[in-house]
Amino acid sequence: MDILVLILLLIGVPAAWVFYKKRRRPASLPVDPMVRLRGPGTYDIAIMGVSRYRSSLEKICGGRSREQGDKQVEAVLVLEDTNPHDNNAVRVDVQGNTVGYLSSDLAREYRQRLKEGGYLRIRGVCDAKITGMLDHGGGDRVRFSVRLDLPPGKRRSSNGARR
Repeated sequence: MDILVLILLLIGVPAAWVFYKKRRRPASLPVDPMVRLRGPGTYDIAIMGVSRYRSSLEKICGGRSREQGDKQVEAVLVLEDTNPHDNNAVRVDVQGNTVGYLSSDLAREYRQRLKEGGYLRIRGVCDAKITGMLDHGGGDRVRFSVRLDLPPGKRRSSNGARR
């Protein structure tokens, strides 16, 4: 009887420990697949809401700088179906930080193109350029802009004409 208890302890305790550890491990969330979006190198898409993400942009660009300059990065386009302001929103992330959003018109076009291609859940990755300029009217604050290099579509140019 003592040997049976000893065998159960030697086998049962390690087995229970392994089972316990597996149950406590957080389940990894599924990540949408990614696709590379290659643009013509013009960086003609400005994203919206950049001023709200100044601290993220400073972090990405290496802190505040009095110098004007461009930083080449990769941007990830994330569909935000549950965004409380716009269920068609497309968030733009750089190095894991949100830096802004596509305009509502461009977000709708982007989603439509994904749908037409059969890509209902996907993250697009494209080249982006972050420009930081010293805001002379705002002390030592840097004013940022983020521009994306996306493939051409039916989006409007700055003068409103379709391309």
